[in-house]
Amino acid sequence: MRRCRYTVPETAYLFPEKVRVPSEKKRNLEEPVRQWCAHELLRAYGFPVLALEFEHPVKVGSKTYGIDILVTRDGIPWIVVECKEPEDRKPEKAIDQAKSYASAESIQAEWAVASNGGYWRVERKVRDSWFTVPDIIPWDRREMTVPVTDLLRFTNSVAPLLEFLENDKSQTKPPDFFESLHTFFDHLLHEGAASRELLLGADMALRPLVGDFRPEYRLGKLASAAQNFSQYRSKLGLEGMFPEVLAGGKFAEELHAVTCGISRLREEISAGPSLDGLILALLEASLGWAYSLEKGATGQLPPPPIHSCLRDLLDAFVSLSHGVSLPRPSDSLGMAGMRILAGQRVCDS
Repeated sequence: MRRCRYTVPETAYLFPEKVRVPSEKKRNLEEPVRQWCAHELLRAYGFPVLALEFEHPVKVGSKTYGIDILVTRDGIPWIVVECKEPEDRKPEKAIDQAKSYASAESIQAEWAVASNGGYWRVERKVRDSWFTVPDIIPWDRREMTVPVTDLLRFTNSVAPLLEFLENDKSQTKPPDFFESLHTFFDHLLHEGAASRELLLGADMALRPLVGDFRPEYRLGKLASAAQNFSQYRSKLGLEGMFPEVLAGGKFAEELHAVTCGISRLREEISAGPSLDGLILALLEASLGWAYSLEKGATGQLPPPPIHSCLRDLLDAFVSLSHGVSLPRPSDSLGMAGMRILAGQRVCDS
């Protein structure tokens, strides 16, 4: 999380003709934050000063507002930054305001950022939907060129899941599926694609499902997963507790408790699509299937929600990270081609 230190002297303020003039009654507390954000875009992300604009007019409904910072790319709106005073404690409201400006007909920006100098919230628009992402990309990566090593690591983790998606009646055995899913979440963790606590929880929850382990090992990993999910709740400022895993409990029942806790988490996080929300949805469906398998209440074929949740997550991730679209469910040839391409890239490496 970036912290505003307000080290920008007024003599170094950008666009002084646009700086809000403090009144005698109340000093504008947002301006130092805006100046810090602007300098952060310049020094930390490498944006050229000519790409930044203060107080760009935007019409939302019947009213016209001024965008705190608008970043353009080739003269086209690209990033909207909404700045709040340091004492602001409503990041959700701030990012919603940034998205409303970014979505305006005259703007249509791809990124929205909200900051009070402490929180730094970023969302990115992909095919008319906003997704919460860890951060904006540096200026030198604005064309989304993906290093070959990153792409190979990705294809190595996603190829088995693409094969799984090709057919609703996939013959992938449950342990193989959970192992592939575990590998993919490990990739997300190394990429920093979502909350570290959430992905560590996913890692620990899936580990007991990929092999024939001793009961105490399985319960221990599940307990670690619950701890990470609890830390994730605290990080989001959510009230209540994540269910604890009992050391002497039965694995199936404790797995069910963790799944219920994940379901509640998914309902409590902010509305709208995000990688965190899609991860929780897939975990809920997958662990629910694992619980049914533990209880002997279902066959070896995965339930349809797993395919749907997996597709949503993969589609969002490849769009956000690699700038490509997952083929439609009906496009079996496209799915097969993408899987084969992924496999070839892995072999060629």
